[in-house]
Amino acid sequence: MRVIFVLGVLAAVAATVQGEPCNDVRDCSVTQCGSGGTITCASGICTCTSLCTPEPNLARCRSQADCRNAYNQGQISCTCQPLSDLHCIDGQCHCGYPSG
Repeated sequence: MRVIFVLGVLAAVAATVQGEPCNDVRDCSVTQCGSGGTITCASGICTCTSLCTPEPNLARCRSQADCRNAYNQGQISCTCQPLSDLHCIDGQCHCGYPSG
């Protein structure tokens, strides 16, 4: 019984250090997020994301397709819902439209 406990602790530590692998968010059992964070499976690693706001420049782009590709590849570390709100404005990806 003690061996199983030790192996479980080692697995949790390894997942925390290297990132917990996943194919779907349901695979994320070790990763925990702080308040306001949401667990997602990005590029095969469990990741904590927060909701994107319209202001930040999230990634470089030439088109909305560039932003969607960056989002789907885990290069944008926040959640833009619905995904149709992700736009390329002045060479930067934004979730929604900036105020200005």
